[in-house]
Amino acid sequence: MSLFLSIDEMAEPAIEPISKRRIATKAVTLRFALIFAAAFTLSCLIYFPVARREFLHRYQAAEPLHPIGPTMSATWDYTVPLPRGGSAHIQAKGGMGGSVEVLYGSERHWVYRYEDYIYPVELKLSPNKRMLFVTVQGWGAGVVRVSRTYEFDLHRRTIVSKHRNIVLNHDSN
Repeated sequence: MSLFLSIDEMAEPAIEPISKRRIATKAVTLRFALIFAAAFTLSCLIYFPVARREFLHRYQAAEPLHPIGPTMSATWDYTVPLPRGGSAHIQAKGGMGGSVEVLYGSERHWVYRYEDYIYPVELKLSPNKRMLFVTVQGWGAGVVRVSRTYEFDLHRRTIVSKHRNIVLNHDSN
């Protein structure tokens, strides 16, 4: 066995021509991928602005729940009667370690739990008393400005939407 290759051994293998059938299959696959990408992009351009606009209408129609104290140390404590009986007790604390929870008797549902310098700054209740809007703001990891609004359904006891970058009309840290 030699350490050196002969010229015949170094020659590149012959490239086989691609069949017309394989080219056609790749073309169909590429067309399908492009059509799917275009349809997905178009659906996002139509759906997301409409969904956001509907959310903003609900959010703007909601009445603010006024906190006790300034934004950095605000607390909220409200009880909302439910149409099928019982009530939802909303408790929230702003500032460091802030969170928002809804209590149904002894059953607890967290709408927001404190994370990384982001805390509740505003709570709003829809006119029909069904939806609770919780806006949190702060500096994530101390460097990135964060603003989110959660929409919590008091009847279904769950968060139904979460939106980023909602512009608020009040100052906060």
